[in-house]
Amino acid sequence: MNGRVKRPHPSGKTMRELPDFTYRRRRAFWIVVVLGALVVVGLSFAPHYVKSRIAAIEHASPDIHAAVAKDSDAHPGADEDTTQDAESDGADNLETVPPILYGRDEFFVLRVVVHRSLLGSLIDAMPDNVQLARALASTTEGLLRFRMNTRTQMAPLDTATFVFKEGDLKSSVRLYGLRYQSRLLSRTIRAYYYWETDRRVPEYFDASGEAIVPRIKQPPVAEYERVDRRYSRKGRPSGVDFLTEAGVEVTTPFPAKVRRINWRPKEEGRCVEMEYVGTGVFARITRLSSLSVKVNPGEELAAGSVIAKVGDLREGKGNGLRYELFRETDDGEAALDPFDFHMAEPYHLSGGNEGMFAVVKQRLDLDFEEAERRALAAVASEKAETP
Repeated sequence: MNGRVKRPHPSGKTMRELPDFTYRRRRAFWIVVVLGALVVVGLSFAPHYVKSRIAAIEHASPDIHAAVAKDSDAHPGADEDTTQDAESDGADNLETVPPILYGRDEFFVLRVVVHRSLLGSLIDAMPDNVQLARALASTTEGLLRFRMNTRTQMAPLDTATFVFKEGDLKSSVRLYGLRYQSRLLSRTIRAYYYWETDRRVPEYFDASGEAIVPRIKQPPVAEYERVDRRYSRKGRPSGVDFLTEAGVEVTTPFPAKVRRINWRPKEEGRCVEMEYVGTGVFARITRLSSLSVKVNPGEELAAGSVIAKVGDLREGKGNGLRYELFRETDDGEAALDPFDFHMAEPYHLSGGNEGMFAVVKQRLDLDFEEAERRALAAVASEKAETP
């Protein structure tokens, strides 16, 4: 008995005793009722959705020549141009602007208009080097994630200009300058690669000298070039990758107890999983080499203890440290964002670097302007050849 009371049919028969066609007719009736209710709910929300999409398109579609508005509340410290860009002088129909790729000394300058996606647009621009396009897209999106939502705010007809060098490997790239013009946000994001004189690794800064990526407090590696925020399939932050040199020491940010080691050496190199004492938070640190002799299951480690060194990863993936945090719940593991758990703070150019950074910035800005000039010239030439 489950406590449910069966209501008799007016004929006095139970549902099981009714003819098959009566049972099927009732079931079909309720299916129609449920589907009708879903349609009504959908129609009630449809006008609001359509209006929101129209508003977004109307906001993004008007003349791209308009001055770029600053939105410091949404992205504090973001590098946002408030002046008209060079493309405002004639590239009205961005769909016709071809990719611009040319060499400058030992560098390459590439300008693309985003159509399907950033990666797809880069592959269209460099069809003979898909791996290089993938590396360039990965680096770019890793930077943009700290100034915009790349899942929802990266839109067709955005434009991106890159100054880069190919690495020693066919699939590796070093991005030296980035300008990304977002039509939906009406903002231009710039990133400049600069190596401060008093640091072991370079970093990306905006035009004001603020680092694109904020600093994580008490990180597992003291020196790193940048942090790529990782996302789960549901679009939630699930960890970070610290891009740094192989051999850099890895330490425990907080007092911890080791749970297990080296459970996936083929996929992730040497690994350490530990619990931060008294927090209920667990950390997985992978892509390691040379584990310390102190790192064994059950061992307790003080904050700042050296546990390993950053490994030298397989071809095409560069050097880096993967760092993931989670809590155990009744439904399984819940990922935590290291930027929230550790907390983060902005970082600015240290004293004495402003002059040289200004020189680097000026050189890259000239590359951005030259790419725009060539794009406008290509459009003008196409229009002149059209009868």
